[in-house]
Amino acid sequence: MKKKHYQIWENFETLDLLKKCLSKNEYIGFLKGNILKYQLRNKGQDELDLEKIKDYKNELTKQISKKWTKEK
Repeated sequence: MKKKHYQIWENFETLDLLKKCLSKNEYIGFLKGNILKYQLRNKGQDELDLEKIKDYKNELTKQISKKWTKEK
């Protein structure tokens, strides 16, 4: 996602913190929940919501396809 308002500290985003604090299944559930939230809210009208859906789906795909480590 790499948007400045998601950065907690320089080069460290909210998703980085969540990956360190949650188990793989919890993190995947978080991603799925956000995808669903934006899909239900969107109704096809908000470009920003569509971008967020795409970003969360990309992150979900990446997480499902790799071995889980809390470092990254």
